Amino acid sequence: MSVNNVKYIKVKKSGTLPYRLGDIIALREIDKKKYIRFKSSDKDTLLYDFNLKIGDTLAGKVFVLNQFIVAKIDTISLNGSIRKRYGLSYLMNSPGSIGPYLIEGIGCTCGFIPYPLIHEYSGALGCHSVNDKRLYGGSEGKCLLLSNKNPQIELAKIKISPNPVIDMAQIDIPNDVAVDNIKVYDYLGRLIYTTTINQNSVTISAKDYATGMYFVHIYNKQTLVGISKFVVEK
Repeated sequence: MSVNNVKYIKVKKSGTLPYRLGDIIALREIDKKKYIRFKSSDKDTLLYDFNLKIGDTLAGKVFVLNQFIVAKIDTISLNGSIRKRYGLSYLMNSPGSIGPYLIEGIGCTCGFIPYPLIHEYSGALGCHSVNDKRLYGGSEGKCLLLSNKNPQIELAKIKISPNPVIDMAQIDIPNDVAVDNIKVYDYLGRLIYTTTINQNSVTISAKDYATGMYFVHIYNKQTLVGISKFVVEK
């Protein structure tokens, strides 16, 4: 799409979104900076800056990112592409506590458009693809797209307790959902645990997991039927 002769990527949304998220209409990136456009505004708002240095704050950025400082910079390989990764430290945390991450050209692991629903630990980037090529997260292959064009896919709601997790976590799946496999991925989309299951409640050990966010996918005959996430705190 084009606004005032400037090209943008149009944002498609579905369902009910929190205030301000539903106001987003487009994205664009220039000089390693990503901007969002609100339908209620006549100018762009800076969302991500991939030119940051250690010690820079993200103050002035929208949503939850204004609470972070860059504490670490390294690189990761995503589908053969080397990208910078910025380790963010929450300003209220003790020094040395890092997470989430900002990945060059993709965004924050705390969500496509980060939103401060802190108590629910919601807001996590589950998958990022370009032209059906998965660059980040997801399970296998390309990202699973949920849209009005594919209404038959409705992911089950999974309950994980406690959350945050320190040692053991119980995963409860609705009784009317048939499942036969469970997989756990870390925030980079790497498979770290999988097992077959024959019941709708299972306990997993997270004692060897590093502090951070993890994603639970449940399957029935290789079809994804449920997804959730949990945080590990040590």
